[in-house]
Amino acid sequence: MTLNIRTEAVQLNEKGVDPEIAMDALLSLNKTSKQVYSININPELSGDIILKSKVEATAGITYYKSAKVLEILGNEKGTGLKLEKNDHSQETLNVDGVFIEAGFEPENSF
Repeated sequence: MTLNIRTEAVQLNEKGVDPEIAMDALLSLNKTSKQVYSININPELSGDIILKSKVEATAGITYYKSAKVLEILGNEKGTGLKLEKNDHSQETLNVDGVFIEAGFEPENSF
């Protein structure tokens, strides 16, 4: 099974954003998938430097930095992603599923 993660929303604003949540999701998905794609609109991963180093050194995770998802393909489940890379070229990834992780920590106070 191949799962995909899109992390481009990780740094949209400062309040409530936690890039470590997205990096933890990458590591978790990598335990159960043969291949994980990280598509990030930013040129680099942000967040805790130790966690970032661990994620970048993990085999089975392919990074697309400065890229954006143009389209999620498939009818009832994600079967592909159409990407635009930083050089404005496009690429289509064939996948078994799509997981979207924004990296937001919910604000809930009791």
